[in-house]
Parts: sequence; structure tokens; C-alpha cells
Amino acid sequence: MNFPYVGPVEVMLIDASGAKHIERFAATLNQTMPGLFELSTPHRLPAARGSHTICVTLDDGQTLGGDVGYVGDYGLTFSCPRGGA
Repeated sequence: MNFPYVGPVEVMLIDASGAKHIERFAATLNQTMPGLFELSTPHRLPAARGSHTICVTLDDGQTLGGDVGYVGDYGLTFSCPRGGA
């Protein structure tokens, strides 16, 4: 996968109870370190605040996902499991 990625994404956020929230938008995705990603969003994602897991699908069908780390107003970080990305 080439980074940074800029384009449409589908994001599934999963909270502690297992509830899933799906959003689609244009985003910027950067790999800041091996296995650590930063996803910038054009608006606040209310569902991101309580999320524990994320799955991001790029416009070419490739997916990335893992544990949500930092959540800010216009983005978040997540780390892929070992062996991912």
C-alpha cells in the first residue's frame, strides 16, 4: 500500500458493546510509524469518541483496521495488529 492516501473511505467504528457505526467521507490516511496510522476527517465523528476498533476501506477495496488510539475533533489514530499493514 502506498502512503499517504487521500480519497474516499468507508469507516466502520466498533464500540465496547460491539455496536457498529459506518461513515463514508473523503479522508487523508498516513502511516506515521510501522503499524500506526493517522486518519484525518473533514468533520467530527461523534461515534469515534467511544470506539475501540476501526476498519477503514479504501476506494480500491483494500482494508486496514485495528485498535483506536487517540481521538481528536478532526481525526484519530489506530494501530494495526502485528503482521498487519
